[in-house]
Amino acid sequence: MAESLVTKITGPKGRGLTATSACPPGKLIFFEYPFAAVVGDMHTSSVCHNCFKAPSKALSRCSTCKICHYCSPSCQKADWPNHKQECKSIVKAQPHNLSHTMRLLMRIVRRLKREPGKTNDVEALTEHSAKIDIEKRALFSHAAMAIKSAFLDGEERPLCEEVPDMVKLICKIQCNTFHVLNNDHKAIGSALYLNLGSLVNHSCQANVIVVFDGSQLVCRSCGDIKEGDELLVSYTDLAATTETRRKILMDQYGFMCNCPLCVDETGTRDKLLGTLSEEIIEAKKYLDIGKWHIAREKFQQACDSYQLAVGQSAKPISLTDNLLAKLEILNGLTTAANETMDFRNALHFCKLSLPVFQAVYGDSHPLVGLQFYMCGKLGWLIGGDDAAADYAEAALGPLMKGLDILRGTHGTAHELTKGLCDLVAEVRMVLQSYVAAAAGRLPM
Repeated sequence: MAESLVTKITGPKGRGLTATSACPPGKLIFFEYPFAAVVGDMHTSSVCHNCFKAPSKALSRCSTCKICHYCSPSCQKADWPNHKQECKSIVKAQPHNLSHTMRLLMRIVRRLKREPGKTNDVEALTEHSAKIDIEKRALFSHAAMAIKSAFLDGEERPLCEEVPDMVKLICKIQCNTFHVLNNDHKAIGSALYLNLGSLVNHSCQANVIVVFDGSQLVCRSCGDIKEGDELLVSYTDLAATTETRRKILMDQYGFMCNCPLCVDETGTRDKLLGTLSEEIIEAKKYLDIGKWHIAREKFQQACDSYQLAVGQSAKPISLTDNLLAKLEILNGLTTAANETMDFRNALHFCKLSLPVFQAVYGDSHPLVGLQFYMCGKLGWLIGGDDAAADYAEAALGPLMKGLDILRGTHGTAHELTKGLCDLVAEVRMVLQSYVAAAAGRLPM
């Protein structure tokens, strides 16, 4: 762990981290394994509950609780200290399911029982229980009672007595847990990082970015950081207006963001972003549940509403207004076409979306890198085994651009970057074979 690059501080925002030396973009700042982590409710059968990887092969499920799944016997054995008592609690709660939030809290409490020396670290976590309203406090109190009842009778009853204010613990977890993201930058679980991860404060204009390798948190610089600069990460998606970001931050973390992006009195960025219509929100719901054909139809209708031309002869997308709508429409059309194996249209929509992604997220965000990666991969896929040289050449440009971005956000050793490197090498090899074949046909 590159802990020598950071030092812990206490300032106006509470605890935080500052850089002990200058860091260029793409520099590894630190990495950390979770104190406790759980797979999300929607991914319990597709993601390993120990390594948080999602292999193509079927996972083996716990024969007792039938909820937790593992990719190998070694992963199941490694997770047993965490799952042993959890398994009994899951069975006890059936036919009801314990939510991933409840499972995470129970894993934290049980690990504290095994490692009481970590109690002070949990106590030091920021929480905003004094700021929550009556309705949310009642909700948290109900959740606290449900969690306490889920602990096992007898041997575990003392655990509840040792955590008298479960509501405060719930607030700490809400303020300090991370969504664990997969290689597609989609949330697959939640985790608590006690050492350094919980100390990185927020700014919508972040200078570090967090990605994940399984459940391991990896923090890298995404801009030039000077010695003494505070490390700041964005807690929210940048594809949102100031009002939306501030509401999310207040509801979950209990503070009002006053970063330069949020206090911009001109509101220039918000005017460019615009808002999402109910039509797009409805289309996204169909996308989320895998109704690809319906989603595509809804997004096409939204194109008409926004007068957005997306046909094969369409001009480049205007970046002067409604960026959020354009981002969601083009991303939705790309996904729907890709999932229905309409790869040519998927590639077309993906190409149209690239400048919109860059306008919303900037040039070095992992989502931009992933979009370039998809564009190149689709171009390569269309060519197939007998790809013409022009397909390979067209695929190589986006793949190289994606690789350049993802090396900075994920590093060279990450599974995602390695896979992209392999694909780039394959495309280059095919191009070289075409060049050699063409040279052999030329008259001497």
